[in-house]
Amino acid sequence: MYLKNKDYSLAFASNGLCLQESLLALQLYQEEAGREEADREGAGWVRVRDRILADNLLQARKLASAKRTIREILFRLQRLSHPELTYLACADPADQRYLLWIAICRGYPFIGGFAGSVVREKYLTLAGVIDAADFDRYFEQEAQWHAELNKLTESSRHKLRQVLFRMLREAGLLTRQRQLIPATPSARFIQVVETADPSALQCLPMQPPVSKEASP
Repeated sequence: MYLKNKDYSLAFASNGLCLQESLLALQLYQEEAGREEADREGAGWVRVRDRILADNLLQARKLASAKRTIREILFRLQRLSHPELTYLACADPADQRYLLWIAICRGYPFIGGFAGSVVREKYLTLAGVIDAADFDRYFEQEAQWHAELNKLTESSRHKLRQVLFRMLREAGLLTRQRQLIPATPSARFIQVVETADPSALQCLPMQPPVSKEASP
């Protein structure tokens, strides 16, 4: 299983997909997995955090920045199941990006909702382009249910949009011209994610996989 997040956090507004940094943290975590106490109450992740900060493996100029980045990376990785983490370590780059995008969607309901109601809808309707107006409409809809969004300044709102679109690009789902790119995950990716959480595939702009029962 993976850790589920029920909080409407907006803490994603400081980093992109962080693919290489996430793979580094995962590699260290797998090294820690051999320790008897590694998975007890998240001890393995704590050791990863401490090692990255002690050795400045993120090559950050300021400790505060490194702490913020590693906190967010580990938060995302813990949104993946053990089989998903295992696959993330050896998957091809495209599947790795898709998995990190799913981890982000699980961790941040604002992004997960955008992926399901905007990105996926654009794909299914062949609309093709995701622009600032799409983000603004979604933001206003969400603000009706989440008062914390109404407290954001215009600059903070702009940063949220900027980071969200950057994540989509880095996940291989959006061009710089904001043209939607259909996801093409491998069969192994679909199998691993479906086992953990079938609904997670709705975060990707793709046709629902055909179930074995439905196959002729």
